[in-house]
Amino acid sequence: VLRPHITNTIPVMHEAVASGKSILFEGAQGAYLDVDFGTYPFVTSSNTSSAGACTGTGVPPHKIDRIIGVCKAYTTRVGAGPFVTEDEDISNHLHSMGREFGATTGRPRRCGWADGVLLRFSAMFNGFDEMAMTNLDGYDKCPEIKICTGYDLDGEILAYPPATVDEWERCKPVYETVPGWMQDISSCRSWEEIPEQAKKFVKRMSELIGCPVTTVGVGPDREQTIAINLGSSRYYFLQSSSACMAELLFYCQLIKAEHTFQRFLRHRFSTAAAWEKLIFHPASLHEARKCLL
Repeated sequence: VLRPHITNTIPVMHEAVASGKSILFEGAQGAYLDVDFGTYPFVTSSNTSSAGACTGTGVPPHKIDRIIGVCKAYTTRVGAGPFVTEDEDISNHLHSMGREFGATTGRPRRCGWADGVLLRFSAMFNGFDEMAMTNLDGYDKCPEIKICTGYDLDGEILAYPPATVDEWERCKPVYETVPGWMQDISSCRSWEEIPEQAKKFVKRMSELIGCPVTTVGVGPDREQTIAINLGSSRYYFLQSSSACMAELLFYCQLIKAEHTFQRFLRHRFSTAAAWEKLIFHPASLHEARKCLL
């Protein structure tokens, strides 16, 4: 049955790329199970980061032009290993909804609050262009939601995970608390229908991660996957994220040329709506243009 479908797939994919076809690689397992960047020794045997798309397929890195990260609105882990935001209350809440049980073993997964530190570092070493956030409806009955913004390691606040598992195990979460929306959002089918507090949560996570959340999931069905307007979300991201502004300033320092700066912005904010909103916001342009002088 399988023999006719077995071939050297590398030439097949390169021919598809050369002819202008799109290829989608879907990763498996979480970023922190990566043998190089994960919570070693609590990892798998391969690269589960975006780099694995190249090492596993033979498509070179410069041919991959878009990387989309996928995360849950909260954090889960299977098996042993450091888990800074693990929390009994949110675990019980999710398990009581019938969620977060192993698909094969049926074991309850370890659960915790949203972890901006993990997501920020994951976005960094994976090179995410955007994020898709699932299970937003898992917070529907939470009056308050905790978001981890940093790790406290022996009194030092870290923006990124420490280098060793021993240090990781000593980290304590630094939380900010935001109001929940206390309503069922599983019937929402557009971003406009999402409650304001849920939108604020998603936008805050975009700030902490350092790249825009462009898709949210409010249930398991395809129609429960909601696209966020790229124009407004990227504009918001520029105005609100210091990470994005730092990226802009870094490129400005390198290029020192107005026309290149304009070309970079048009590439980074590729939709017409995003560009129009961007150029009509003098404060942001003023900050970025100072590096061109």
